[in-house]
Amino acid sequence: MRPVHRLRPRRAAPPSPRRAPGQGRLLGPRGRRGAPARLERPGLRGQGRVGPQLRGAGPPAPGGAGGRGRAAPGHRLAQPALRGLRGRGDPGPGPLRRRPRAPGAARPGRRPPGCAGRLRAARAHVLPRRRPRGGHGLPRAPAAGEHEQRGLPVGPARGHRPRGAARRAVTLPPFANEPVLELRRAPARQGLLDALAELDTTLPLRSPAWIGDDRDDGEALTSTDPSDPSRVVALAPCGGADAAGAAVTSAQQGFRAWSATGAAERAAVLLRAAEGMRRRRPALAALCVREAGKPWAEADADVCEAIDFLEFYARGALALERGRPLFQVTGERNTLSYGPRGVVAVIAPWNFPVAIPTGMVAAALATGNTVVLKPAEQAPGCGFALTAVLREAGVPPDALALVQGQGEAGAALVADPRVATIAFTGSGAVGLEILRSAAQLAPGQTQLKRCVIEMGGKNCIIVDGDADLDDAVPAIVRSAFDYAGQKCSAASRILVHEAIADALIERLAGAVEVLQVGAPGAFGSDVGPVIEREAARRVRRYTAQAAAAGRVVASRDELPAAGWYCPPTVVADVAPGTPVLSEEVFGPLLTVERVGSVDEACDRVDALPFALTGGLFSRNPDTVAHVARRSPVGNLYVNRKITAAMVGRQPFGGNRLSGTGTKAGGPDYLMSFVEPRVVTENTVRHGLVV
Repeated sequence: MRPVHRLRPRRAAPPSPRRAPGQGRLLGPRGRRGAPARLERPGLRGQGRVGPQLRGAGPPAPGGAGGRGRAAPGHRLAQPALRGLRGRGDPGPGPLRRRPRAPGAARPGRRPPGCAGRLRAARAHVLPRRRPRGGHGLPRAPAAGEHEQRGLPVGPARGHRPRGAARRAVTLPPFANEPVLELRRAPARQGLLDALAELDTTLPLRSPAWIGDDRDDGEALTSTDPSDPSRVVALAPCGGADAAGAAVTSAQQGFRAWSATGAAERAAVLLRAAEGMRRRRPALAALCVREAGKPWAEADADVCEAIDFLEFYARGALALERGRPLFQVTGERNTLSYGPRGVVAVIAPWNFPVAIPTGMVAAALATGNTVVLKPAEQAPGCGFALTAVLREAGVPPDALALVQGQGEAGAALVADPRVATIAFTGSGAVGLEILRSAAQLAPGQTQLKRCVIEMGGKNCIIVDGDADLDDAVPAIVRSAFDYAGQKCSAASRILVHEAIADALIERLAGAVEVLQVGAPGAFGSDVGPVIEREAARRVRRYTAQAAAAGRVVASRDELPAAGWYCPPTVVADVAPGTPVLSEEVFGPLLTVERVGSVDEACDRVDALPFALTGGLFSRNPDTVAHVARRSPVGNLYVNRKITAAMVGRQPFGGNRLSGTGTKAGGPDYLMSFVEPRVVTENTVRHGLVV
């Protein structure tokens, strides 16, 4: 039988056996580790990560000297190139053969001697821990060069986790706003009325100053019901500079321990406080009704917003502790973390007596600062109730102090050199005075004071000629007259296109004429009293000024006999330059002005020194985009009312003379209460310290 000749590819002649042994083939790039080599021939494993080494010559061929493919005595056959064909003396392609092992202890990853196992067909190993060094068999990314920039994954801000330690991440459910009560349901209304009746049996409330474990039960400060000034709601001391200094001393002493508390524990305290507010929700809403004159819907929303602040900033504290990623290069580690600033003075307003102080205090505590709270002198009872909820939730006594008093106590807190941050919400005059005082370096002051200032506004709503008046009229009425216009976000001016001005004025007048002015504790009341006698005098003065410069188109003059009530009023066509068009009124007064175009309306808005909130009613998307580009306000609302910003959804804060631009309830608000710290470490260590 004739032999069968198989066709084989032409191959290069093997090296001569009489030549000196060669050095073999270089398996990796010189000077650095290369990418893994992946061999395609079945039965051969990849080379893994190859070092800069030479492969020695192969062993002598069996069968003695002489002949093709055999080495002379004293010589070895040169190792063939990778992926090249072997000589006739080399084992050719065939069944997979086990490579002989060198005697001695098995290297890590090898089977011990005697555990040969069965032969298996070659296959790709792509699962973890099936390759050298626990890899997956796929090529790795090249090592970073000297100047290559890589992002560092976000990690703990402080220290470094030991190798192999498990990451214990604190996770919370996604944030969701606390739902307000549905006041059309009888059980909800009855629950609030029961809480109000129970509160009335305990009046007047004792609302002491609370510094550390010490309480001052003075009675120099009195808060009364705005709807019935003869009813005393709370009694409190009227502290001054001495009380403010003692409170700062206590907060300064507690700063080290509270700032060293982890973000997870601080967040847990805030979450417990949120739960405590939920349990006290009817009682806190009833206190807002009595002490601040808020109608039920506004009072309940006030407590809901306070709960939202606690929940939102608790989650923000956890996110902030993880730090931010920085660029990294070989040989160094860079970390960015945020630390607390120190003692925070919180000076709160009376119009949101629970929500706003809760937000400022919660932000400071969440970031590791200690707090001195001075509530408004019109609402000391709400300030004490908030402090009690936080103390019960686990805030240490020396991490939160309560000072009751008037302007003297607030001024002393602002001037104290130990106060690092000032959070204030209130009038423009007081806010500007705080900024001036904080800018002066006092003896003993070691850091610049940071001011988180929220002041007033002169908020305008633009109504374009294509606006839907069925949407615009009720939204305007609620924006202007809810809570008697005593919101910094309330509407004060309407700039309406002349083509629909008469129709809008007529419909606004009809809507205002049917508003119910009455006690805030009655569910049928639309407009309640203003906060105090001086506020009523101011509103009436501006109303008379507007009436003299324009024409009154609507005024609800039937008012209760007792209480600080002002009639809801709409005045049209006020003469340009009248002070009521540029100064904040903070009461139930609305002016309506005709404009020839949206640009003319934007020009009037742009001429104001305030830039807090604004509104637009238009059906044209191009108009909406145009006004959004031109408007300087911090919060612009389109085709809806311009009040009732929601935590997490509409971060709130104004520009220009309306505030410092911080956005309460937003992702960046906590940054106002911390300072950044960067650590750069050389990771090329030369030995270890024993």
